[in-house]
Amino acid sequence: MSSNAQVRRRAVQAARGESPFDLLLIDAQIVDMATGEIRPADVGIVGEMIASVHPRGSREDAHEVRSLAGGYLSPGLMDTHVHLESSHLPPERYAEIVLTQAPPRCSGIRMSWPTSSASLACAMRWTPAAICRCR
Repeated sequence: MSSNAQVRRRAVQAARGESPFDLLLIDAQIVDMATGEIRPADVGIVGEMIASVHPRGSREDAHEVRSLAGGYLSPGLMDTHVHLESSHLPPERYAEIVLTQAPPRCSGIRMSWPTSSASLACAMRWTPAAICRCR
């Protein structure tokens, strides 16, 4: 079994409460990029994988516990200031390379070139659940 498969198996076991997390981040504020909500939660991590996001105080079993003291956690943390046309790639190829590696949402796109419209249309086809705020 590959090490990635082993970590995944351990993460599932930890999420089910069958084994402890490697790291438990407590007292976090989760920024939900899909809904725009900020909610209190704890996050269980196994290896480099997030195994569980759960209500604060509902789990304590971890090899290491770190308090974030109300700090914010946000998935992805990618720079959303992107000039899609500057990639010099056809929109289909750009989508294939970038959007399959990123969360299915985009934000902060400024339309400044005609090709941006084509690139954004392609992004929307590749990520049907995309949440876009275009200015």
